[in-house]
Amino acid sequence: MSDFLDYYKILEVDPQASLNQIKSAYRALCQEYHPDKLPPGTPQKARQYIEEKFKTLNLAYETLRDPQRRQAYDQQRQRFQSFPPSPPPQSQPFVHPELFNPERLHQAAAALEAKQRQMRADYDQELNQIRNQTHEQLKGIGILAKDLDSQVFQTFPELTGGIITCFGIAVVLFAIGWSWLGLIFLAIALILTFSPTYSPEAAQAANRIVREAENRRQKATEHYQHQQSNWQQYCRQRIDFFKSLPPQALQESYIRSLSDQDQLFLLLALKEHQQQHQLNESLRAAAKVAVGIGILAALFGLGLGG
Repeated sequence: MSDFLDYYKILEVDPQASLNQIKSAYRALCQEYHPDKLPPGTPQKARQYIEEKFKTLNLAYETLRDPQRRQAYDQQRQRFQSFPPSPPPQSQPFVHPELFNPERLHQAAAALEAKQRQMRADYDQELNQIRNQTHEQLKGIGILAKDLDSQVFQTFPELTGGIITCFGIAVVLFAIGWSWLGLIFLAIALILTFSPTYSPEAAQAANRIVREAENRRQKATEHYQHQQSNWQQYCRQRIDFFKSLPPQALQESYIRSLSDQDQLFLLLALKEHQQQHQLNESLRAAAKVAVGIGILAALFGLGLGG
């Protein structure tokens, strides 16, 4: 009795279904369970399960599409209806929440978050190193401490021209009676008079050092952004991979064989499936574990668990 297969349940049709209804159900299920639909990298155990499921679909369809074979099968099926239903075989898909160890999943999420933080720390460290090296180079050519972060280095001819201009404007303003405004330009001229200047050679060298530092900062930023993009793409691909697996392929033995990190990605995939109402009851129960993990996923900036 335990080996009896209910072909109507396998094809998900009513025992009174017409031949056209059986054909339509068979074609729809083939789209879901055809082994050729499995994504690259599908684990061998999951692939074997799908292949067996596909063979069972074909057997059920070949039996029910033939009127004589269907009549003989219906008679056999009636003889078994009085018996209690057989317990589900071990190969049937069942994902129990206890498969997922919350402590280890939190550790996996923390490791992903730490990787994200490390990339940012490395980027900040490189920016600080560029800034410190730039300061040392500027000090080496005589740039004063207050001008180390400056983008403009005044030369003596430039400063002299500014002083003369301010004095000239101040004289004109005094002459037309705008003494208060003339005092402002006079003060500016005096400040410029006592401001340090750099030789044209030093200013040119300083500008070159600053340009090189800016190029290095830009390259560091591009490298960091590239790292971030690759990392987020990797995480998204792992989640999409598990979303692409049919729920029936998620056998208990397969889930236990996954790394903690892949179990985390699987849970995030289940949570997204849960939001789309595409899971059976046991998978929805397991997906509840992903709620807390999804909050952790948001912490390391993936935006995949919200």
